[in-house]
Amino acid sequence: MKKSWRPRCLWRCVCLLMTLQGAESMSAESASTAASPSPGKVLGLEKVIAFYGAYPELESQTFTRGGDWKYWQARGGIVSEGVVHYNFLGKPVDEASDILARMDFGDNPSPVINIDEFGWDYDGGIDRHTAAVLQAVHEKRPELGITVWQMRGPVAPELAAVYRQTVDLVLLETYFDLNDAWMIPFQLQAARLVGLLDRSVVALGLGKEAEDKGNWLWTQTAEELEHQVRLIRFVAPESPGVGFFGRWKLKENNCPLTDEQLDGICSRFLDIPPDGSGLSPELLELGQVFTRRYEGPAIFCSSEFALPYFHSGHDGGAWGTMQDPPTVRLLMMNLGQQDALGVKARLRTPGEGGEVWASGEADIPARSVAVALLGILPGKQYSGWTGTEILEVEAPGAEVFNFKDSRFHGK
Repeated sequence: MKKSWRPRCLWRCVCLLMTLQGAESMSAESASTAASPSPGKVLGLEKVIAFYGAYPELESQTFTRGGDWKYWQARGGIVSEGVVHYNFLGKPVDEASDILARMDFGDNPSPVINIDEFGWDYDGGIDRHTAAVLQAVHEKRPELGITVWQMRGPVAPELAAVYRQTVDLVLLETYFDLNDAWMIPFQLQAARLVGLLDRSVVALGLGKEAEDKGNWLWTQTAEELEHQVRLIRFVAPESPGVGFFGRWKLKENNCPLTDEQLDGICSRFLDIPPDGSGLSPELLELGQVFTRRYEGPAIFCSSEFALPYFHSGHDGGAWGTMQDPPTVRLLMMNLGQQDALGVKARLRTPGEGGEVWASGEADIPARSVAVALLGILPGKQYSGWTGTEILEVEAPGAEVFNFKDSRFHGK
C-alpha cells in the first residue's frame, strides 16, 4: 500500500506521493549497514558543540575552526586548522594529499584539519576523487585528525565507506528554518544507515543566507533552536552533538537568538531527553515518520538530493563538466525492512506543463542509502539545482515520502 505523510498544519515540509509511468532505465548503487552503536568519544570529546570559528565567550563550545590550541585544550576543547576545498581538490591525488598532510600545526601534538567542503555529486567523479585524496592523506599521516563540512545533503555510500576509515567528525550542513525541518531527520537517518551516525552532527545555519545567495532564513530564535535540538535528540540520540555556521550573522541580521540562549541550549544538549518531549505536534509527527518501523519498503527522497554526475578533472573530463552520457545522481533511502524493487523516478521542471527531463528505474535494498542514476533525456539538459525541480516517484508495494524544499516550492 502506498501512502504519503502530511503534517496536520501547513508546514512547508510537505510530503507528496506521486506516480509516473514509462520511466526509462536507471541503475542504483547502494550500501546497507546496521544501526550505529552507542556513542563513544569523538576526538576525545563526549559532546561535540562545533562552531565555524572560535568563540571563547561561549562556554558550551568544544570544537573550533581556528584558535589557540593550548587555551582550548585547557578548557577541554579541540582546535582544528581550516582548509577550503579549492586549495587542493582540483589537483592530482598525490599533490592534493601532500597539501593536507603537510599542513603546519605548529607545536600542537594532536593536529586536526577541518575541510570546507565535501559532498559534490553523491559518489560521482568528484566524490570519488575526494575519497582517493582522503585515503592518501590517511596513509601519509595516519595520526592526523580529519573533520569535514558535508554539503548538499547526506553522505552517499561510497564516500561514507572512506569516511568510516579516515574521518573523525562529519558536520552535516543543514541550513534552513523550521519550515524545512525534515532535513534534520533525513540527514541523521542516512548517517545511521551508512554507519556514520556516531561521528556525525547536524550543522545548523544561524541568521540567514547572504543576499546574493538567496537571503534564505536560517535559525534565528531560541524557540527554533530548541525544537531543532529536540528533534535531533529524538531521531538520533547517538549523534554526539550539534554544529553551527554563521554565529556572527545573528547580530548582523538583528536576530532574537542571544549568545546566552545559544550557549544555554548547547550546554544541555546531552541532557535533553530523546523521547520527543517538548516538540510541537507537527515536529513530533515528523520525527515519528523517520523513526517508526516499516515492515515493507519505505522510500524517502527529495529533489533536494539530485545532482549532476560530474567529472573530477582526473577521470577523462574537466573539473565540473558532466559525464557522458549526461546523468543525474539521485540520493534516496529505504527505511523499510524489505527491498524496494523497480522504483521509478523522473524529474520535471515546475509549473503547469513542466517538462520531464530525466528518468529511470532502480532497486533500493532494505535499510540502505542508494544513489540512483537517472539518464537525462535526449535534447534535454540539467535543469535547476537542488530542490528546484519536481521529483515524481513510483515504488510498487512501498510507502513513499517525497519531500519538497520549501525555498523553491512554498508552503
